[in-house]
Amino acid sequence: MNMNIKYIKDNYYFETLSHEHDLSNFVCDSNDLTDFLKNDALTQQQNKLNITKLILCDGEIIGYVSLLTDTLVLKNIRENRIKNEIKNQLNISNRKRLLPAVKIGRFAINKKYSNKGLGSHILANIIYNIKFPNRM
Repeated sequence: MNMNIKYIKDNYYFETLSHEHDLSNFVCDSNDLTDFLKNDALTQQQNKLNITKLILCDGEIIGYVSLLTDTLVLKNIRENRIKNEIKNQLNISNRKRLLPAVKIGRFAINKKYSNKGLGSHILANIIYNIKFPNRM
């Protein structure tokens, strides 16, 4: 049974993917993203290539996000406004500096909850949690 979107927005939580999770009922709009969760996410997580967080509500998988570390190279950013904003916020003067970064490798919402604004809401929360860890 589909849950109300407002209820999900108020009650979902993140949980790290493990062997105990039953992924069999999860289907999203992309076969590749569905296949990744069911066949590759746990193996990649065990090999420390990423971490996959399930988005759950009342035990149902609403979606998932796969996060990985990366490097941001300031000299590769073409738009000067963005580059200068990053340099100012981080107090960096060297334009060749390598900065640690977190990349959202994959993000998917269960097909029965897609196209209802839920993904945008959850993505904003994911970005907030990346900026301010300890909640995810």
